[in-house]
Amino acid sequence: MKSLILILILLALALPASAQTAMEISAFGDLMMPLGGDEDTGHEFQVNQAEVDLVAEIGERSTADMAVAYDPASGLWGLAVLAANYTLTEGDRLDASLRAGQFDVPFGIDWRTYASVDRKVVTAPLLLDATHEGWNDLGMNAHLEKGRFTLDGFLLNGTSCGRGLGTCPVNRPEVDRAFGSRLGFFPSAGWELGFSNAYFTDPDDGLTMSLYGGDLQAALGAFFFKAEYVLQISDQNTPAEAENHGFYVQGLYDLGAPYLFVRYDTLDYDCGCAPSATRWSLGGGYELQPGLEVRLEHQAGELGLPNVTWLQLVMEFGSIR
Repeated sequence: MKSLILILILLALALPASAQTAMEISAFGDLMMPLGGDEDTGHEFQVNQAEVDLVAEIGERSTADMAVAYDPASGLWGLAVLAANYTLTEGDRLDASLRAGQFDVPFGIDWRTYASVDRKVVTAPLLLDATHEGWNDLGMNAHLEKGRFTLDGFLLNGTSCGRGLGTCPVNRPEVDRAFGSRLGFFPSAGWELGFSNAYFTDPDDGLTMSLYGGDLQAALGAFFFKAEYVLQISDQNTPAEAENHGFYVQGLYDLGAPYLFVRYDTLDYDCGCAPSATRWSLGGGYELQPGLEVRLEHQAGELGLPNVTWLQLVMEFGSIR
């Protein structure tokens, strides 16, 4: 996979301009180290994310994008995104587009900041691992924009979205299909309110899991507010059916190069095999220069979660066009 990435970059540079489409190649990554870590976090520097992204025009109305990402758990590179995008219509009355392939699913709002270069906060909210595990899947998505409203409707395999960490496992057929939507509303400049839903079915079209979410974010000058709630009904139509839910509230104050943030997470599991949890995360970041940022986050855990301080260095490699 490393050789494939190198070949793609060399081809983009070597091909004559007449033979090239308008392609952009960019990359990012980050290193983390737990300060005062334990057996779970370790005590060493760690690669958290590393990714190479390619975006290219196919034609007047279409583009394609691909991302190859590093998995620190296995030490291997793999395909994270491979999607074609087609614009059906755009204008003052209605914008409509289709996306097909593998991509991050537009459920809630945190999917927009899965990349560490976009997140600003060091770690992801607890509810992601507890419910949909940062949902990335194969399928198609239709996107509509009209006035103050946006609508995404997706049909996906559903197999890459697990039941989350802590949910009670039971013997049942694997998920065969998933579908859902997100409705976004912009009441005024800088404000967004969203509602999401997703349903997972087995090969016999039986409902096995449901997800429901609500989100709110706002930009008030230098202050950025973000909140999200997710309800997961897991193992539906089995004796182990459970309702698991959680939310987080996050605030970030931008001081220019430096910024400060605080986040509160909470999880509540219906099944007895997983504990509930709450956590405060406080910290900040500093942009050393464009493309290079250092961050510090202290997690104050409650209900069994440890206290950990994370140091992170995030780098963005720019782009080749």
